[in-house]
Formats: sequence, C-alpha cells, structure tokens
Amino acid sequence: MGAFALDIYKGAKMANTKKLNNAIQSKGLKLEFVAKSIGISIGSMSNKMNGKTDFKLPEVQKLIKLLNLSIEEANDIFFK
Repeated sequence: MGAFALDIYKGAKMANTKKLNNAIQSKGLKLEFVAKSIGISIGSMSNKMNGKTDFKLPEVQKLIKLLNLSIEEANDIFFK
C-alpha cells in the first residue's frame, strides 16, 4: 500500500464531495445507505457532503472500502 498508507494517516482535509458523490452514484448507492454503512446519521452525512464538517479517518477508510476506490481515486477525493 506504500504511499497511500502514508497519505491516509495524514487525515482527510475537505473532501472533494462532487467527486465523492459521483463515485457513490456510479455504484448505484443512495446517501442514506452510505451513511448507515459507515456508521453515521444521514444528517452527519449531509453536513459532510455540504462541506460543513470533515470526514473522520475511520469514515474515509470505510468509504474507500465500500466504494472500492482505487488508490488514485481515494487520493483524488480525500487527500488533494
């Protein structure tokens, strides 16, 4: 996992929610399902998707797994 492992421990700054939303939609998932899958309420998910709060590291890790994101996709969404 190399460079990706280093990036993920830096933590996610403001996520690129447009790209995240595109990734969610491309998998045919609904925000409610995604929120429940990563252990947060739909209200918290809404706040994160609207840039009011940041995703926490465990949430980012769960999103990467749930959405089956490549290293490049994850870096592009969460770490740029």
